[in-house]
Amino acid sequence: MLDYLQWEAPGIELRGDAILEKDEETSGLDLHFHRTFDLDDTQYWMWLFDDLNGIPSFCLIAVGGKPGMHYDETFGLTPEQIVIGTHFNLID
Repeated sequence: MLDYLQWEAPGIELRGDAILEKDEETSGLDLHFHRTFDLDDTQYWMWLFDDLNGIPSFCLIAVGGKPGMHYDETFGLTPEQIVIGTHFNLID
C-alpha cells in the first residue's frame, strides 16, 4: 500500500516505514487505519489521511471478489459511501 501511495499521491516519498513530503526530514502524512468492511464476497481495509494539500483523502484495499487498491480524495463522502460506490463501480 505504501508503494502504491508513493506512486499515486503527489509529492510524497517513502523513507523506511514513513510517508514523507519530498525533501522533508521529520513529519509525514497522518495516515491512519480507519476500519474494515465486508461487502458481498469482498473485504475492504480503509485508511484516511489529509494529502499534502490538506485535502481529506483515503486509501482503500480490497481482497476477495473484487480485489484492488484505490486512492483519491473523499469529496465529502463518508467511508461507507466510498466503499459502496467503489464496490458497485459508482465512483472511480
